[in-house]
Amino acid sequence: MREIHLVFASEGKGVASSFGHVSVRFLVCPDVSSSLLDCRKNLLNHIFLGYVARIDGMEMDLLKGLVGGYDAHLFGSTFREVFRSNTVLADRDVYSLPLNLSENEIIQIVRDLSEIHWAYRGNYRFITANCATLLQDLLNQALGLEEEEETELDFLRPDSLFSALRDSKLARGDVFASLALAEQQGYFFPRNRIYYQQALDYLQSNIADYPFYSLDEYGQTRASARLIALLSDDAIYKAFQRNERLVEAQRLLEERWLMLLWFESFQQVVSIIVELNLIQLLEVKIAQMSDGEDKQLLLQCYMQPLRQISREVERFNGIPSVSQLPEYIFDKRRSCHSQEAQQRVFDVINSALVSDNSLIKKLKGLEHELAQALDNIETLERFF
Repeated sequence: MREIHLVFASEGKGVASSFGHVSVRFLVCPDVSSSLLDCRKNLLNHIFLGYVARIDGMEMDLLKGLVGGYDAHLFGSTFREVFRSNTVLADRDVYSLPLNLSENEIIQIVRDLSEIHWAYRGNYRFITANCATLLQDLLNQALGLEEEEETELDFLRPDSLFSALRDSKLARGDVFASLALAEQQGYFFPRNRIYYQQALDYLQSNIADYPFYSLDEYGQTRASARLIALLSDDAIYKAFQRNERLVEAQRLLEERWLMLLWFESFQQVVSIIVELNLIQLLEVKIAQMSDGEDKQLLLQCYMQPLRQISREVERFNGIPSVSQLPEYIFDKRRSCHSQEAQQRVFDVINSALVSDNSLIKKLKGLEHELAQALDNIETLERFF
């Protein structure tokens, strides 16, 4: 690992994210002899760590968040997860600020974070014990800043911490002098909405009667109606035939809504798990099932992961040995991701639920839209 960055995601729509979010980014290199440029390009292996509240439900209780009713824990993510969840799904800009650290300081921060991951347990408070305050406590200790009042970091808001570090000698804030250059060099990741807006603008400027006026209107139109509106108009059809870039722009808009629909479906599944007590329902269903492939698929692909994420996080006094960790039994011969396996498990889960439940009906509606959006993309590729 060659560098550590402070990562700031700009303000989100929710109350808890109104001042942004901070975390740290570990630039993991392909190998020991890699150049710094190679390390920066090794994006898929970069690790992000940040403090979050462990919310026990679909909706955040603001009062509970203010007084400290949620567990705080260190949450790890990959670059792909951070990029997708912020710039694509949440419409937020991401700034990656390189810190001026010696090799020993990098080692110390990694060790401290490793111990925190296994041993820390505390309350998350949105104002006084949040992602910014908890992270800067670590930096103050690891870098010896608490010994000097002038350099000690003491900010309650993530955006304030980011601004202070950006303008200090502790970081290389000059990388943001040009955001265009910062984007090329991997320090700035703008919200993706601007690229989809460019695609829409290109379609509108090259097709006189293009039927959609805004990104929001596009998404609010049923997927089947979008395809009919495009292919039933001879002028649009001929424009697509003449200009391949128009087809690419159209496919880009459809792919954006495919991702947003997938995320909404995921949230709906979580709602079903929480509100319908799905774990308890499936425990009863499994007890009634005879041994067989369906039962094993349900246990491995759903029940074991659900049990793992729903139970209280185990803490250790320092970094544990492998023998201290709970064993997770996983049969590699059984694939949870094949279409056949997913369909078989879905049928079992569906049989355990009340079919006329509003949450189930909404999920089925989202699944229908997802299937139609996929069909729209395949149709565009097949016709043009």
